[in-house]
Amino acid sequence: MHSCIHPNLDWLVALVFLVFEVVK
Repeated sequence: MHSCIHPNLDWLVALVFLVFEVVK
């Protein structure tokens, strides 16, 4: 999952995925 438009979006999405895993 790589976004050439916004590189910062990469770790942001990863962070959200991590939080979702914890919440689940």
